[in-house]
Amino acid sequence: MPRAPFQVLIIPYTSIADNNCEYYVFLRIDTPQHQFIAGGGEEGESHLQVALRELREEVGIRADALIQLKSLCHITTHIFSAEQMVRWAWRADTYTIPEHTFAAEVRSFSDITLSNEHTLVYRTTYAEALRLLTWDSNKTALHELDCMLHKNKSLK
Repeated sequence: MPRAPFQVLIIPYTSIADNNCEYYVFLRIDTPQHQFIAGGGEEGESHLQVALRELREEVGIRADALIQLKSLCHITTHIFSAEQMVRWAWRADTYTIPEHTFAAEVRSFSDITLSNEHTLVYRTTYAEALRLLTWDSNKTALHELDCMLHKNKSLK
């Protein structure tokens, strides 16, 4: 089944004391890039189905629910090889694909089991995650999630 022309991004996070959160940032094995969990769907999968699958495949977490964020960016297809795009059967005029963003609460650092796509995982503060992250889309989504989580905690 061909890969669908969209991407998902999932931000794993943990709530900690004093209404704060920590975020899990991953180092890819194939490039020296820090990012959240990202991956593509196959034709027929919903954005949510892809996010749940990628979370399970890349870090071993089976989530019951995810938070869907409003953050949406478009990724240029030049970051994918021509071989990948042919194999995925994308149209020749596909120059960008949308990246839909989700967040997943993780209970414990020990719940994370890295796949062969990542060499390291960092449990970090918001400021440290911003410093580590490679992609602006990851930073924008992190900002939205951090604002949402702090707003929700102040309402309790």
